[in-house]
Amino acid sequence: MEYETVIGLETHCQLKTKSKMFCACANEFGADPNTNVCPVCLGMPGVLPVPNERALQLTALTGYLLNCEVPKFAKFDRKNYFYPDVCKDYQITQFDFPSTTIGHVDFKFEGGIERVRITRAHLEEDVGKNNHFDQHSGVDFNRAGVPLLEIVSEPDIRSADMAYEYLNALKDILIYGGVSDCDMEKGMVRCDVNISVRPKGTTELGTKVEIKNMNTFSGVRRAINYEVPRQIANANTLFNVINTVLFIGFASLFARAAEWLVPERAPREGIIIEPKFLDEAALKVPAAAFQQVRLELGRLGEIALGMMRDVVPALTEQDMKRLQSIARRDDEIDVLEREILTYLGKIHKGTLSD
Repeated sequence: MEYETVIGLETHCQLKTKSKMFCACANEFGADPNTNVCPVCLGMPGVLPVPNERALQLTALTGYLLNCEVPKFAKFDRKNYFYPDVCKDYQITQFDFPSTTIGHVDFKFEGGIERVRITRAHLEEDVGKNNHFDQHSGVDFNRAGVPLLEIVSEPDIRSADMAYEYLNALKDILIYGGVSDCDMEKGMVRCDVNISVRPKGTTELGTKVEIKNMNTFSGVRRAINYEVPRQIANANTLFNVINTVLFIGFASLFARAAEWLVPERAPREGIIIEPKFLDEAALKVPAAAFQQVRLELGRLGEIALGMMRDVVPALTEQDMKRLQSIARRDDEIDVLEREILTYLGKIHKGTLSD
């Protein structure tokens, strides 16, 4: 039987802010352990988290850059689970009302243009970092509370190479938009890979295996290339009947990362206990809050137009002025994209006139 690979990615990206998500502690890499902490990000009793305005703006900006819907209402939730790097025993995230939903990323792949749909991009806080030594382990909470954007794709990816190109395209968008530095060596981007196989020609999703905390795109590709043949070989065994979560350490530490996959949550009698969610706070976003986001979109649009002018010399000064005026509009964000595509189509057909 011939099988088809089905892959969905959850990409976690640290936002480019000066302070953490819910407190004034510095968002800084490389400081001495447990120096950028306070009662808020450590979850002490009686503290009141306050959302980072810049993180909210960058989340909305990311939504527009990924062609998403950006609702005017979002909600934070407490994701309760117990792990050494979660000092509060819960993580503030977004569950049923995320900041952005339903978008897509288009990118070049094998001579054509592929589209991967985006389910949601929700805002949350990062966790601490476990450090393991010869005889003991330690936890550095400097990273705990750093604004983290989780971008969840639909299961539209069909190969390891396609996943690799999608991740690179997503990284380019985030860097170009000023959303994140996406420095892989500093752990600013991490990826969870959801993999399943199904008989070719069928539409029902198979049972997935999730490989968590991959911090290199090449590691993602190697893990997929290892996991897909394993699933196909075991398609009819009990192991593949139960949804399984696999954990992998920092992929850069291993020459052949995919061979180090180990079960993180071993199913007991077919049951996996999932984290529980509780409402944290509602977030009503006023129209004025989007003003800075729209200004940044206009700036990015004008930069893109300048780059396009270098590639497409056929655009006249009059055309450029018209497109620049569109780039500054506040009424419709995607009107610039439509106008650019229309103009490029006219250029291609030779029908562009002054």
